[in-house]
Amino acid sequence: MLGPNLKTTKVSDYHLFHTMSNSHPLRPFTAVGEIDHVHILSEHIGALLIGEEYGDVTFVVEKKRFPAHRVILAARCQYFRALLYGGMRESQPEAEIPLQDTTAEAFTMLLKYIYTGRATLTDEKEEVLLDFLSLAHKYGFPELEDSTSEYLCTILNIQNVCMTFDVASLYSLPKLTCMCCMFMDRNAQEVLSSEGFLSLSKTALLNIVLRDSFAAPEKDIFLALLNWCKHNAKENHAEIMQAVRLPLMSLTELLNVVRPSGLLSPDAILDAIKVRSESRDMDLNYRGMLIPEENIATMKYGAQVVKGELKSALLDGDTQNYDLDHGFSRHPIDDDCRSGIEIKLGQPSIINHIRLLLWDRDSRSYSYFIEVSMDELDWIRVIDHSHYLCRSWQKLYFPARVCRLLSEDPILLHFQPPVSVLTGRRRTSVREQHLYQQHQNHSVHAILLPFFPHGPQLMASLVGPAFNMLEQLPHTTATSLIHATLSQIIAMVSYLSVFLLLILYSFGLLLISEIFCGFLKIVV
Repeated sequence: MLGPNLKTTKVSDYHLFHTMSNSHPLRPFTAVGEIDHVHILSEHIGALLIGEEYGDVTFVVEKKRFPAHRVILAARCQYFRALLYGGMRESQPEAEIPLQDTTAEAFTMLLKYIYTGRATLTDEKEEVLLDFLSLAHKYGFPELEDSTSEYLCTILNIQNVCMTFDVASLYSLPKLTCMCCMFMDRNAQEVLSSEGFLSLSKTALLNIVLRDSFAAPEKDIFLALLNWCKHNAKENHAEIMQAVRLPLMSLTELLNVVRPSGLLSPDAILDAIKVRSESRDMDLNYRGMLIPEENIATMKYGAQVVKGELKSALLDGDTQNYDLDHGFSRHPIDDDCRSGIEIKLGQPSIINHIRLLLWDRDSRSYSYFIEVSMDELDWIRVIDHSHYLCRSWQKLYFPARVCRLLSEDPILLHFQPPVSVLTGRRRTSVREQHLYQQHQNHSVHAILLPFFPHGPQLMASLVGPAFNMLEQLPHTTATSLIHATLSQIIAMVSYLSVFLLLILYSFGLLLISEIFCGFLKIVV
């Protein structure tokens, strides 16, 4: 009777132990025949941190004593290995080592990580987390540094973003620095009025306000820098004020806000007025919102169509469902090329890439150009495809520019119609001859434009999240170009006919001469 009971007991004990081991949250999956009790090792070593048994070194932080074990610290950290076994004063038995550049909370978290490989970040304040990040960087724990940075990226807010950016810049943490910059760009005015802005170091401050993507009104930036200078009286204020882009401020702001502060000389203010009055608007160093890898020509970011027909179809993001009646925006083609589609962005933005979809449900192709502006008066052409035949999706890249308005204007529509469409003839007007001559000047050869008996239906459309467009050519233009093409064909046929007649005439003369020669021979 004891045999079966003993066997059952062993199986039950094994099953209980196996279940407990696999249920541990840190236990990884292991293959059969492998033993992995790292979690037990972590717990046992971590238990040494609780008591003072076997401790042979003591750290003093904010008058609080932290007993520790040299061999564990040296095994986990090269910094402590050099400190505790390098022959210096700290290598003496039972030495006490004061630490002045950290807090007791942050050092407690670091010791726990050294002994157990674990750290809890969710319940700590931002200041403690930044001190903890500083210790990870100082003592050489790159994995801990990365993990802490990733967590800080998830808890950024107006109150902590400035001090987080300061620490990230100091320790050259690129990912955390980039996330802080993106957050501040999207909340520039709130950041300027926060208390954390006043505590920024001079280097971090300049790195923020010198960026083109820090898109706050220049007056607000000036006032925020003025408050920072008052809060940091020992710094060089002239260097700070050079970051203000004075030509972007109005004359009233320069005279009533900047001049009374006394931080800028009268000559600097006069120079700013001169630059503002003599420069093109698009040559000024504007600031703009930067949202990488996102389409900003959408209603989500406040974009709207200010010129064009069927405006509601332009920014809906649907690039699949469209036909001649719906799903795209359009406009008529005119002589001055100023009736194109115009989009006003929600705010000045930095762009360097446009994707647009030209109408591609038939064989038509298009020539066009794209211009950008800040005030709708001064336009800069960033894309010029006036000498190309373009169809379907257009992926356009150009040097980054700050703009508020975008305009797309077609200058020519090209079409290869079926023969059955070429119907209708009438006289060519002066305007049609001018258009045809303009097409020839653009080096476009063999242009055939269709004539539709039911009215002008020539359409060029831009569909999608960037632009949509419809173009119309007059009824007269299509007919005149068809007439000119047919006239050329008739002229060529006439030339061929004359050439054939000349050949036949020459052949007839030769035949007559041969007959005459034969007659002479017979007579002789």
